[in-house]
Amino acid sequence: MICLHEWSRRIRVTEKPWLVIGKGPSFVQHRAHDLSAYHTLGLNHVVRELPVSAAHMIDLEVVEDTAAALERHAEYLLMPLRPHESCRPSRWDLGHFVRRLDVLKRFDRAGRLVWYHLSTSRRWWPVRHPVIRVRYFSAEAAIGLLAACGVRTIRSLGVDGGRRYSTEFQDLTGTTLLRNGRTSFDEQFAAIQELVGRAGLDYAPLARLDPP
Repeated sequence: MICLHEWSRRIRVTEKPWLVIGKGPSFVQHRAHDLSAYHTLGLNHVVRELPVSAAHMIDLEVVEDTAAALERHAEYLLMPLRPHESCRPSRWDLGHFVRRLDVLKRFDRAGRLVWYHLSTSRRWWPVRHPVIRVRYFSAEAAIGLLAACGVRTIRSLGVDGGRRYSTEFQDLTGTTLLRNGRTSFDEQFAAIQELVGRAGLDYAPLARLDPP
């Protein structure tokens, strides 16, 4: 495994702006944009649909669900040192799951598995590494970890409010949609805007949702 800052140096993380891609309804508009202008960070199951510079996953169940697509589509995989199981921090660290899951083992051996500290775990070691905050949804952590690497220009696609996924992810509605008990994806925006102000980010959605 490599740490977040080693990864950021390896890929020259600030050479291009970043596009954080989620599963929300505006995801469908990715066909209308030149994604090659960005480094891309795909959240969770996005890696099923698109090749990305990096995939970001907090929950181990998503790694298992997308294992084949991860190896085809993700250059790197970013995960907390203490990942989640069933929306809660696991009792085990990422090294334990590298030994258990073949897909993580292969990413690790290839130097493509990146760890960081997430605020949901109190076991933050070594302390010289930053702790990435998350309140409700993984987009908050994704933007936060990019900011921690020195990225200042970030766009997003599929990071929307409401209670729906894009049509490409409708098969997940009964399994992952708001599984963490939140009532709406709107709850992520206050945390994102707080981070934008604190880190001085140039952040905006790449595409706006059409009115329903």
